[in-house]
Amino acid sequence: MPSPHLESTKPLLSAVEKETKSLDNSWNETVPWDDDNSIKSRDAIENRRKRVLLTFWPLALQTILSILLAAVVLKSVDGGVFDSTSRMLEITQPDGSISRLGYTLLQTDVTTVISAGLTAIRFLGGLWTAGTVRRCVFILLEKDGLTLGDIQWMLTWTLPARFNGKNTDATFLISLVLLFSFPSQFSSPLLTGSISWTPSHSLFPGAKQLNGISFSAAGESWVNYAQYPDQIGDVIIREAGGISDLQWGLALGRDTAPNPMKRALPSAQNLPISSTLHNLTLPAFIIHSLRWIEDPTSIPDEQRNAAWYGGNFSPFRDAEHPFVAILPHPNETWGPNVSNATFPKPFQVSETRLLVTLVDRILGIPKANGCPTHSNTKYYGPIPPEVGLHQDFSLAALNGTNVTNCFAFANVNYSAGVITCTRCRMSSFLVADSGNRTVSRDQLQDDTMVLQALGLAAKLTTYTAAGNVSVPSSFNNIDNYVRAVLSRSYQASWVALTNHFQPTLESLSTDVDIALTSSLQASVSPWRVYLWLLLNLLLGITGIISWFVQKSCDKPFVINSEVAMLLLDSQNIHNYDKRQLYDLSILTPEDITQVGLLRLELDRVTRRRVLSSQKA
Repeated sequence: MPSPHLESTKPLLSAVEKETKSLDNSWNETVPWDDDNSIKSRDAIENRRKRVLLTFWPLALQTILSILLAAVVLKSVDGGVFDSTSRMLEITQPDGSISRLGYTLLQTDVTTVISAGLTAIRFLGGLWTAGTVRRCVFILLEKDGLTLGDIQWMLTWTLPARFNGKNTDATFLISLVLLFSFPSQFSSPLLTGSISWTPSHSLFPGAKQLNGISFSAAGESWVNYAQYPDQIGDVIIREAGGISDLQWGLALGRDTAPNPMKRALPSAQNLPISSTLHNLTLPAFIIHSLRWIEDPTSIPDEQRNAAWYGGNFSPFRDAEHPFVAILPHPNETWGPNVSNATFPKPFQVSETRLLVTLVDRILGIPKANGCPTHSNTKYYGPIPPEVGLHQDFSLAALNGTNVTNCFAFANVNYSAGVITCTRCRMSSFLVADSGNRTVSRDQLQDDTMVLQALGLAAKLTTYTAAGNVSVPSSFNNIDNYVRAVLSRSYQASWVALTNHFQPTLESLSTDVDIALTSSLQASVSPWRVYLWLLLNLLLGITGIISWFVQKSCDKPFVINSEVAMLLLDSQNIHNYDKRQLYDLSILTPEDITQVGLLRLELDRVTRRRVLSSQKA
């Protein structure tokens, strides 16, 4: 028969069990450190929303900032142009005056904002990760148990420990939480390294036009030229040599554009590089085909022997370098046709002519002894076998010295004229060009200086070849060298002639877009940004997993986990402490072995206690 004493205690036990169950299942419950009145007082002021806010606010802010920063980098930074020297945009007008356009961000401002965002995101991620690791310790102490070594490892490295105990689903999920929290700490270089900065420029409409653009016209200069073509022609050729060096010399003649059309503009001294001109006339020389002649004896004698004839403008008079020239028609002389004072009419040329270039020169041999082999010429090095060589021996032709010249001939089909360039770019100081624009024969226009430029171009090649500044390398490069020299000598001659016959009080003008060249353009690698964002969003997954695991625990989230750890009841461990762990400064394997597996339990008054598996 049941004892009356036991019967009398049943209501009390039932009430305690009911109260304990209610506390275990309630999300609003706090850690009770006091009596029942204190517990009820705390439960009265806490609610679910506050607990979620206090627990998850670092994670929420970290996620929001990560998405915002990735969006800013992809949408605003990518392709953006930022100044590198001044927040105040200033441009120089064609006349030298300064215009202020407003303010802009510096490239350093952009990197500072990104760095600040990364710092804030890492700080918030660190807050969440540190609290999460401590909460994971509480969960695992309750679910499976941990050793002191496990706890030290988790708190130090925020990585899963070598768990002991039952290794339940909670262990696996907690491992995921810790592993997903780890990569974001090292993800910052992905975002900062996703941005490449390259020199760029921004274009702003000029408030003033570029004046002083020359054009050729009849006048006193032309009359003088017609009277003294040799003397004035030499002056123009020397000017053209300087123009050629200016137009191509900055790149040492190594311009690789297929058919670059350039023009030096003395009046553009205030325009920065990369500025654009809305309307400019450029000389154009197009080579449609170039076919080398294998058998030079098939060329008529009157053309083949034109080498040493033709007057002051013949390139053969100074033949000491690999000049390139289009031979005149039979019975014509070298140089421009200025037989009368009539100013030329606009004209363009499209024809096939015979071309000659000096391949080798041998001095001092007593008689003609043949040209060198194709593998070792003086001026071009190795040349293709289809390039036929013609030997010309002259006795005592050069200051009493015998000279053997070796020439190569080709049929060249070309067109020469001018074009109107609507978006010409200033490619270097004082020089505008058409870029890599391809020009067809149909786009050519007539101009008064076309025939004159062709007449001076042959003699000009002796200057450019001797200077070797505005021409490409000739070694093992005969085709490209010949094409470049023909085009550049014509263009430089046309510019020099146009400048020389410019009317005194007249010039042309054009609108310009002025370049701000101190700019840097950002180029973003999207996959790096997305990978960085993914690694940071993994923290959001840790929040979901933590919530799920916590639901199976006896107690709700520990908000102030660092304080809760300090105030845990660990008396049970010290009851069997033989190594004075209460004065611990460094954890040793012996300490871990003595304490054994630790578990977190709740006593009858719902107080957290840490129990050791080594207790007596």
